[in-house]
Amino acid sequence: MAAFILDPLSLGPVTLAPLVETDAPAIVEAASEPSIWRFTPLIGGSPEAYVADALAARAASHVPFVVRLDGRVVGMSRCFDIDTVKGNFEIGYTWYHPDVWAGIVNPAAKRLLLAHGFETCGFERIQFKVDILNERSQAAVLKLGATREGVLRHERPRPDGSWRDTVVFSILREEWPAVRDGLDRRIANLS
Repeated sequence: MAAFILDPLSLGPVTLAPLVETDAPAIVEAASEPSIWRFTPLIGGSPEAYVADALAARAASHVPFVVRLDGRVVGMSRCFDIDTVKGNFEIGYTWYHPDVWAGIVNPAAKRLLLAHGFETCGFERIQFKVDILNERSQAAVLKLGATREGVLRHERPRPDGSWRDTVVFSILREEWPAVRDGLDRRIANLS
C-alpha cells in the first residue's frame, strides 16, 4: 500500500488540491453561507476558525482538500483516520456552497478521492459517516454507490448539545470498479 499522496486531483471542471494557508480567504468567502452548516459542525464557530482547524489537522492524519469548480473555491473535503496498516480511511468534513449542490461537484470530487484511495494508494476500505438527521447527505452517499452498514447510536454530541446518531457507509476495493463505472456514467450525464 502506497503512502497517501498529496498531489492535486482533477476531473473536468472539478479540481481538488491539498489545503494551504493562502486558500483561507477564498474558503472563508465560500463558507459564509449559513445553510452549509445545518448538519456539518462549523468547527470553532466561524469560517476562519474552521480553516484554522483544517490547517492544524494536517498534522493528525487529516488531508484536507480544497474543492474548486472552474477555478473557484466551492467547498472542502477531508481524508482522515488514514490507516495504512489496516488499509482504510474516511472521507468527511465535506461541505459545498449551495450554488453547487446537486451538480457535478460532489460526484466528481468523490470519484477523485475514491480513485486516489483505491487505485493510487491501494486501500481496501473507504468509509463515510453521516448524521442520521442529514437525509440529503445520506442520499448523496448512497448515490455514490456506498453500502449502508448501520447506525452508531449517540456517537458524538452535536454543537447544540443533543446526541448525534451516525449512519456508517463504506465502499470496498472489490466494489470499486462497479462504483467507478456508475460515477463515470453519472458525471457524463451532468457534464
